[in-house]
Amino acid sequence: MVTDSVIFDFDDTLVATNLIFEEARICFFEAMAACGCHDRRVIGEYLNNADICNVVAKGYMAKDCFPRAMRQTYEHFIGRAGRDIDQNIADAVEKIGFEVYDREVNYQPGAVDLLSALQGKVRLFLLTQGEEKTQNKRLDRSGVLTYFDDYRIVRNKSKEEYLSFLSDKNIDAGRSWMIGNSLRSDINPALSAGLMAAHYKIPAWDFEHEEPVGNYHTIYNLVEFLELIQ
Repeated sequence: MVTDSVIFDFDDTLVATNLIFEEARICFFEAMAACGCHDRRVIGEYLNNADICNVVAKGYMAKDCFPRAMRQTYEHFIGRAGRDIDQNIADAVEKIGFEVYDREVNYQPGAVDLLSALQGKVRLFLLTQGEEKTQNKRLDRSGVLTYFDDYRIVRNKSKEEYLSFLSDKNIDAGRSWMIGNSLRSDINPALSAGLMAAHYKIPAWDFEHEEPVGNYHTIYNLVEFLELIQ
């Protein structure tokens, strides 16, 4: 079967976004330790749950969800210790969360090799989610858009968003693929829209885990995808 198109996810599929967030968490833990809060496991669990709650409340991954979770976590543990919240420290820990969006991102292993191998042979598209201004800035900085025929930023990757994208770009779903690291945002909605899907299985944020809705392929290195379409 001749492949029509390949649609890529951006964060943690083509670029190592999670690494930047992990580095921010370490900075946050150090700031908390300076405040007398040393249990990283308990603090990390609270931070993760707060972050997920913020995303669910917003309905999409807004830029302020992660920084706000850091502020909420600081306020929770300082309050639990019976101490007054220092607004300057609260502002500082929140700033740690916002700084992730200004960091340079590195390509995942094999990302450039795969994109280079596919470019000119099949149509390439990118579908990413988040706040448009923030994502556009990060996409431009990465230079990844030079590989793609077109791209779209959506607030939330749903079956409806995939169907709209397929229709607008005249993509034959039955002969096209989605590649992403998230079962929730990449694989399941793509399968529901009739696409074939390749799950790039790497450590992922808890929020991205979901039971699969259909059959998909698993790859552990991006260049493995070439074997699927040959």
